[in-house]
Amino acid sequence: MKKLLIAFSLLLMICCGGSGSNSSSTTTSKGGLSFSVVGSKKSTTSNATTPFVKSKSLATTTNADGTSFNFGDIKSTEIYLFQITNTGTAEVDNITLSTDNPTAAVCTPSSIAVLPIAGSGNGLTPLVEVQVLHGVGLNGYGSAVTLPAGSFTFNLTASGTDINGNTVSASCSIQLNVLVASFNLLDFTGNNVSLLTTNRGSTSMYGIGLPVTTNGWYFYETEQFNVSEDGLPDDRFYSIQNTGNVPLVVNDLGSQNGIDTPIPQNFTIQPNTTQQINFSYITGWPGQDVFEIGEPIVIDSDNTVFSSSQISCDSDGDYYIYYMYYENANSN
Repeated sequence: MKKLLIAFSLLLMICCGGSGSNSSSTTTSKGGLSFSVVGSKKSTTSNATTPFVKSKSLATTTNADGTSFNFGDIKSTEIYLFQITNTGTAEVDNITLSTDNPTAAVCTPSSIAVLPIAGSGNGLTPLVEVQVLHGVGLNGYGSAVTLPAGSFTFNLTASGTDINGNTVSASCSIQLNVLVASFNLLDFTGNNVSLLTTNRGSTSMYGIGLPVTTNGWYFYETEQFNVSEDGLPDDRFYSIQNTGNVPLVVNDLGSQNGIDTPIPQNFTIQPNTTQQINFSYITGWPGQDVFEIGEPIVIDSDNTVFSSSQISCDSDGDYYIYYMYYENANSN
């Protein structure tokens, strides 16, 4: 009987030790979080429905090095899509998602209630949208501030608690090269001119058919009196100064006055470059007191937002300017 009691005691001790070991195994399990890139989509408003660009398509411009993602150029407001995964051995609850620059980069959703261990649960992996706000949308709506041109970096962070009370977090750095279009219109004296808003060119200008715009054409009038030594005017030009960090394509449609045959001109103006453009006309309009040229100009930034310090571009992302040039009759 004594031997039987000793054997039973030993068995009881072994069972308790196993329970403790299992409990220790449970308490040492821990959740883990990680981000991976799924793709991106252009967004001109917070309700953008344009298709996602899958990560395979991003491969040439997206490099992942540990927790740093470089997405390259950003021309306007854009959404980047991330997948968040629980890489640990315990469920993670009450996850919050945020960026360290919430005025420029916004997370949706901002929280996740439960994140099962990878490969378990219902098999669904949460996706996180990070919208980087950069300028008024190309559709003319929205009020996001234009980001400063050049390098822009922010951090995306996820933080939660696993079922054993462990704090679990992950973060990644997102790097972008912000593109901003900007220009000055210079008159024949080299002075920067202010453009006036007008709807006179929304369908036509002085009866001449022009491209239809949503907001109308910006309108500028200038008159010169100086002549060169030979007595003929020499100021029949304007200049575009590219003050942004993207090329601008300028389409000068040629003089649209009734007796002229328009002579279109196209120029690509590189950043930090000023291009003088001579008016493209044959005779100009010989009014009773003045010589005048009406020159429509379209400035295209290839869908890069223009600086918010300027008057808004049209809904298609281009600027439409009608430049009226006059010469005093005494100088002609």
